[in-house]
Amino acid sequence: MHDPKGCARSLVRAGGQVGLDVDHLSIDGQVSTFFTGISAQTQGHGDGGNIDIDARHVEILSGGAIYATTTGGSGGDIHPRTDDLCIDSQGIEFFTDIGIQTQGSGAGGNLVISSQQLEIVNGSSISGSAVSSGAAGSMEISTERASSMPGIGDQCTYTMVI
Repeated sequence: MHDPKGCARSLVRAGGQVGLDVDHLSIDGQVSTFFTGISAQTQGHGDGGNIDIDARHVEILSGGAIYATTTGGSGGDIHPRTDDLCIDSQGIEFFTDIGIQTQGSGAGGNLVISSQQLEIVNGSSISGSAVSSGAAGSMEISTERASSMPGIGDQCTYTMVI
């Protein structure tokens, strides 16, 4: 690119970091037609930011979401650490989700959930995907009680590479 004034600058930058340390976190998308949640997204070649959540209780309700997505660089990671994590769509049709996604050539981020009790109910999800040539990230779920997931017993650690 020709820039006679020397003003051109690269716009490739890493995404910002999101960190929360709270007692109770509620993300409720019930009354909104727009995105309600926490996200770390990058477009282009910059690497995604990470989302770190330390909380006693986290609830993601009615279309609420936590996402780390990238369209070019490496994806950011999501690390919720909590005593109780509840993901409940409460019967609405919008996605209620914690998810990682890459849509380009960059590797997807990792999702590491550590929760004493985990509930995923009413069509809610924990998801990861790679839409293009980039390698998908990994998902690891450590929980003592996954009461809403049929067939899962106590004191379990699940690791899935997607």
